[in-house]
Amino acid sequence: MGKYLIILNILYLAVFSGQSFAEEEWEEEKSDHFIVYFQEEAGKEYARETISQAEDAYDKLGEKLKLRRFDYWTWDNRAKIYIYANRQAYLKGSGRQVWSGGSVDIEKKIIKCFPMQKKFFDRVLPHELTHIVFREYVGNDTELPLWLDEGMACSSEKGYNKRYIVNACSLLEKDMMLHLDVLNGIGHNNITAPIRFYISSVSLTDYLWKEFGSEKFRKMCYLMREKKHNIEKALLEVYPFKSLQDLDDQWFAYLKSDCL
Repeated sequence: MGKYLIILNILYLAVFSGQSFAEEEWEEEKSDHFIVYFQEEAGKEYARETISQAEDAYDKLGEKLKLRRFDYWTWDNRAKIYIYANRQAYLKGSGRQVWSGGSVDIEKKIIKCFPMQKKFFDRVLPHELTHIVFREYVGNDTELPLWLDEGMACSSEKGYNKRYIVNACSLLEKDMMLHLDVLNGIGHNNITAPIRFYISSVSLTDYLWKEFGSEKFRKMCYLMREKKHNIEKALLEVYPFKSLQDLDDQWFAYLKSDCL
């Protein structure tokens, strides 16, 4: 008799006491490549704008990267965006730090956010989408340096030059740019100077892309994905550098001339 009473008590708590077992309620909007789930307070209009901005960013990424991908975002494989009612609900639902404006689960293609209007559409959304698309191409099991991953994502943000490249000139003048050997040793758990790390990462990625073209960049990514080259071997096989130190020197010289 006692075990049945326990079961009844559990059922009673689940149904009547604060709905602790209940799922959060979400409304949804769908497009070709995305499913947007949103809490009622976020509003249907914001959800529709999010889905429009996401499709636009998706198309622009395809045009820019021209990467041969194998995971098409259709039907059940569409990316999912969860829009919480506000910052407080987002922080509780995502478990992120108080400074977070959005989060991404790359393998599951899930983005979590809250209504931020322009900042989200211009920066957070294209940034997180780039993480997903770029990782799809290079492979989740590929040894990808954090500077390259973040450099690509940041360079997709609208107006990234003003936030990163211009500030790189200031860091260069103060001899505070992070060199390649330092960048290669930085992962998610040991970013001790985040501002310097992100500015240096975008600057180096931007240099490789603009100075040598997108084809070489794609070849470097291909070698990491298919041949399992590490970043050092891939860089030196694709680009005309004698060593990583030579790359470092030419990158800084390029940046210095660009800052004049």
